[in-house]
Amino acid sequence: MTEAARASLSALPKETHAVLDELASALERAAGPNLAALVVHGSAVRGDFEPARSDVDVVVVLHDSSLERLDEVAEPLLLARNAGRVEAMILRLDEIARSADVFPVFYADIAERHVVVAGSARPFDGLEIEKRHLRLRLEQELREHKIRMKRAAVDASGQPRALAGALERKLRQVRSPLRALLKLKGGSSGGPVGPLRDPSGIPEDRLEPVLRAAGAAYGVNVDALFHIRRDPGAAHAVFRKLLDAAVEDVDRMEDAA
Repeated sequence: MTEAARASLSALPKETHAVLDELASALERAAGPNLAALVVHGSAVRGDFEPARSDVDVVVVLHDSSLERLDEVAEPLLLARNAGRVEAMILRLDEIARSADVFPVFYADIAERHVVVAGSARPFDGLEIEKRHLRLRLEQELREHKIRMKRAAVDASGQPRALAGALERKLRQVRSPLRALLKLKGGSSGGPVGPLRDPSGIPEDRLEPVLRAAGAAYGVNVDALFHIRRDPGAAHAVFRKLLDAAVEDVDRMEDAA
């Protein structure tokens, strides 16, 4: 791991840092030149990593992802998962740009903030996301969250603690699409969305700033979402209102386009 990468991840607990260090070295030994990049993203680089709860999200980028090449990296990845909750996605270098149309929210998240800890490629630097692809994916994700939250409410019927737990999980999941939507609202439709380097007007990439910015954008008082355990029913009503407003906004973007 380079000194720059090490410094970028210095806020992580020593144990997590050590697991990533060992993973980077093990992958370089196992894959050799087939390892294009080991990319750390998510909470580990956002600054909201919680050792007791957070996974360490990484993308392993290979030049060749044949079964033989995957066998080479299997042991280091399994050891890292067991040692430090490292969750890996494996991509082939030449498929990243071509698949940006179907993973626009996920790729935009990584492109904006990530750390390359091994390999010489920089597959997410300068990656452009088409706004029409982003809008469509946002609609799909937000509508899916609405559907899944209804099921969660049914499963938790009469159990406030279970409803609170479902809401807390769902809020973490909608952080990324809500922030992407706020970013999309700031530009015209149809063109590319590059990595966000000037975050003016876009909330900090953490849950509370995103929820408060979305609430302000849609005229929803989101205070109940920060005290879910106090009144899960009230929090659920606010969450529904926020999701409804976000989906309506995405629909209006399609109409305008």
